[in-house]
Amino acid sequence: MDQGYRTIYHSNRFKDDTIKVIELEIYIDSNGKITELNEIKSKMVLEKDLHSDQFASQAFLEPLEEEVSNSSIYDSNVPRYKLNGGSNSNDFYNFHAYKRHHYNPERKSTASRTQYAKNTDVYFLWRGTRAQPDSTYREGDRYFYRRAYTSNISTSDTPTRQHRFIYNRSDNLKSTHFPYVSN
Repeated sequence: MDQGYRTIYHSNRFKDDTIKVIELEIYIDSNGKITELNEIKSKMVLEKDLHSDQFASQAFLEPLEEEVSNSSIYDSNVPRYKLNGGSNSNDFYNFHAYKRHHYNPERKSTASRTQYAKNTDVYFLWRGTRAQPDSTYREGDRYFYRRAYTSNISTSDTPTRQHRFIYNRSDNLKSTHFPYVSN
C-alpha cells in the first residue's frame, strides 16, 4: 500500500435489522502499517434503507438482481451441503477464486491459501456473504464482505466458519472469495 491518508467505510450488522456504517480516515506509513485512525462520521440505518441512504450506500455495492428477488434464501448462516460443491468451477464467482480456493485433495489447505470443503455449496456461501454480510468495509474500489457460518466451510487442515467475499470494482478479475483463517 502507498503511504498516505485513505478513507474507508466499515459496517456492522445487528440482530434488530439495523446496520451501523462508519466512515474512517486512516494513515498508512512507509512500512504499510496503519498509524492513525479517525472516525469521520457514523450512522445507524435500517437494513431495508441501506441502498437508498446516500451515506450508508458508500459501504455496499448495489445488490445483484437475484439477491433482491431471492434475498430470503441467504438469511440462513447454516452452510449447505452440495455433493462435490467445493470443486465445481461453475459455483465460483470467477476463475481466480476457483483456481486459488477450490477443493483439491492433492494440496494441503493453508491459512494463506484456504480451500473449500469437498461437499459445501460454494455458490450459496459467496452469494450469502455478499447479500447478508455480518460486516463490510470499503477501501477505494474494493469492497470487503465478512460473514460467519455455523459450521466448518473449509478442509480439516484449516477449519473455519468465517467467509470473505472481496469485490474489486476496477478489475473484476481480481475479485475473489474464500474461507477465512486468521494467522
